[in-house]
Amino acid sequence: MDNLTRYLLHAGFELPVPEGSIRGDLRCLDSKELLPVVIVCHGFKGFKDWGFHPVIGESLAHAGFAAISINFSGSGIGSDLLTFRDLGAFEANTLSKEKSELQYLLDVLCSGELFGRFNLDRSKFGLVGHSRGGYSVLTVGSQDPRVKAIATLASIATLEVDSARAERWRRNGREYAVNQRTKEKLPLGLDLLEDLLKNRDAIETALRVSQIPLKIFHGTADDAVPVASAMKLAEWATHASISIIDGADHVFGARHPYQGMTPDLSQVIHEMAAFFELYLGSPSGADRSEQQTSVR
Repeated sequence: MDNLTRYLLHAGFELPVPEGSIRGDLRCLDSKELLPVVIVCHGFKGFKDWGFHPVIGESLAHAGFAAISINFSGSGIGSDLLTFRDLGAFEANTLSKEKSELQYLLDVLCSGELFGRFNLDRSKFGLVGHSRGGYSVLTVGSQDPRVKAIATLASIATLEVDSARAERWRRNGREYAVNQRTKEKLPLGLDLLEDLLKNRDAIETALRVSQIPLKIFHGTADDAVPVASAMKLAEWATHASISIIDGADHVFGARHPYQGMTPDLSQVIHEMAAFFELYLGSPSGADRSEQQTSVR
């Protein structure tokens, strides 16, 4: 067992929701002090066990937070937690569903129904969203007073669908997205199209009226979400700081299966932990000596 994981508590969970289940992992130190909670949300075609997500959870846990990484019910990932086996759920998914599931998770955590035996500070939460996961954390966190800080990793800023694609989507009844890693064709339903069009400017609307502290991370070599999206978020938010990482791609150099820490990901993790400590606090028992760049 390596140095970073040996002191961590790790608990999986499955939370029923109307469209299926939210599956997730809690990682935290065995602490007698209350631990601030940070929830990490994956993006489109992402999942909680992809590449850097477990590493982010472990690193935040060692920084003194209770890190919760989740799969939305419409992620498409099956019970094996690694492959897209639930394509029906993937096709039926929408961003509004993901938003409502994140809100529900916050409610359940605050009620004490989930992880009641852990010392969680249920009065203040941080949120992390990668790519399309930025939609949920920004629209929920900007409006929920229990959320005290948000970090985005290569986040979208608007929900764009070009007219030709939208016409084809409606005509065929569905559209497809290709998983570049596995070459699978993943179906997208009409509900998603209408949801995208309806909520195109929802992030801007949420940020312009919010005072929540926001930390924005983006790479200049991101070919999935242009770095201009980060600039828009920073423009709309009233309390934002931004880290533009020269040469970083959409996943900050990480790969799946995980192949080790990268300089870009290390920078993100260290700056993100410092950001959440500033706005959420951190127990004195946090083991920062273990928060190293070589994670596994």
